[in-house]
Amino acid sequence: ILPPIQSSESQRLVDLFFKVNNKSSFN
Repeated sequence: ILPPIQSSESQRLVDLFFKVNNKSSFN
């Protein structure tokens, strides 16, 4: 999906992405 940049950065992006996806799904 994305190249390994930084552990924290990647985790943060993934978390945000999933959060947005969940919001869209539930809404």
